[in-house]
Amino acid sequence: MGGIGKSTLAREVYNHAAVATQFDCRAWAVVSREFNPREIIKSLMLQLVKQDKQREMLEIMEKSDLQNVKNMLHQQLQGKRYFLVLDDVWQDEAWESLAPAFPDEDFIVP
Repeated sequence: MGGIGKSTLAREVYNHAAVATQFDCRAWAVVSREFNPREIIKSLMLQLVKQDKQREMLEIMEKSDLQNVKNMLHQQLQGKRYFLVLDDVWQDEAWESLAPAFPDEDFIVP
């Protein structure tokens, strides 16, 4: 369902100061029609780790298979209150491939 302002509304909520203070971490990724789960997870991870750890994390992820990268994201989020936006999800397959990387996935609204 494109073109009705969902991304704009999500961005407003994501950037709102009152919302930002309610979460330990936040990240935003655009999934799109031709999605690459590895790249999406890498993008999320780089937003979630401290800036001085990003290069090291990128090197580790480059050497890891998709399942290990998913596990890294899961561990990064475990026990935290997090707010992730996966924008422009067109296919159920995209959601299904990413969902296992998120702890408490039953609380995520696709």
